[in-house]
Amino acid sequence: MWVRINVETNRYGLQQVGRRAQAIQSKQSARRHETLNQIRRRLKAKPGYQTHDILHVIGLLIARMLCPQKRRFAVHWLMVEDGSVPAGTFGRFMGRNRCQDILRDLHFVDNEADRTRDKLWKLRPVVDKIQQRFLAGWSLPAVFSFDEGVLPSTSKRNTTRMFMPDKPHRYGSKMFIVCDSRTAYCHRFEMYAGKRDACDDGDASVDHKTGAAAVSET
Repeated sequence: MWVRINVETNRYGLQQVGRRAQAIQSKQSARRHETLNQIRRRLKAKPGYQTHDILHVIGLLIARMLCPQKRRFAVHWLMVEDGSVPAGTFGRFMGRNRCQDILRDLHFVDNEADRTRDKLWKLRPVVDKIQQRFLAGWSLPAVFSFDEGVLPSTSKRNTTRMFMPDKPHRYGSKMFIVCDSRTAYCHRFEMYAGKRDACDDGDASVDHKTGAAAVSET
């Protein structure tokens, strides 16, 4: 999975070279003016991402969750102490610009491929792989819990974001989750993507909001 993510991330970075070259040229002064070809060559000369780079970025994001702060992500690379956060913590593992470049280009599928009607098409390979690992890691016991979950999100680009006034997080992506009732291990989850679950072979008229439909789907 990580090798594929690295391939798609590098692919997306190359696909965006032309657009980024135009943006860079528009911001250059007359004194330092490069042609588009010069800028494209400079951007393509950057070393490609490696699989371990992707893993380092994921690790830094997890570290950010353990030591959160409301300011910009770049603050973690400060060279002075910031409260309980020591100086230069993230910089020991990856440069700030390199990390931000990977976060900007991070992709799981080919962005220029034919789009399916699946709202989760950009995440589908990762979701499917996670489902496989969850199923392989634990046998579902006789007593289990089926419930709803929410991934908080306020981004307007999130196609599965919905308003749920009765939830602690009113905006986010809704999930149906099957868990071990004793250990809370997640055995399987399904993302809610609307009343009509759009698939490659047509629309399936399944309302996942209802309990019976969600249970049968899971």
